[in-house]
Amino acid sequence: MAKLIVTSRGLEAAPQTLRVIKDAFPDAEVGRTGFRGVITMDAEGDALKLAEHVYQECFVDIGRAVAIFSEVESTREEVEEAAVRIGEENIERGESFCFRLYKRGSHQFEKDTPELEEKIGGAIWEVLEEKRGEEPEVDLETPSVTIDAEVLGSKTAVGVLRREWEVDVA
Repeated sequence: MAKLIVTSRGLEAAPQTLRVIKDAFPDAEVGRTGFRGVITMDAEGDALKLAEHVYQECFVDIGRAVAIFSEVESTREEVEEAAVRIGEENIERGESFCFRLYKRGSHQFEKDTPELEEKIGGAIWEVLEEKRGEEPEVDLETPSVTIDAEVLGSKTAVGVLRREWEVDVA
């Protein structure tokens, strides 16, 4: 079973995003998270392919579609462990990456988001450097791969977003 977190482009667009996802994927289980503009989606198949398909079908109405590979407690240690493992498995040699953290609700993160992103992203960087014997490329603007942590109160969903999924609307 594939799991995604889909966000709307803005809070005012949340009802439209939910409707569009339900219409485009009638066989998927689509639900609310309790946080406005953040939707869960469960469907048969591969999470990466499903997220890419969501971008292709619904790019006008979504902010992000993240293929989720782990759900952990909302602590720095657990999120970092999941992010490092997911990064190691999903960032290929020659691909740039970044780590992003989106905090919502009550959680146990005491540090500011930029500091946490730097520390957890640094841990991913170290594992990739050790594994490959070369410095991985970090790109904070347009990375090939984003390791994404969606904090939803006491639980955090950690997954992958790939730049190649994004639809060019120009």
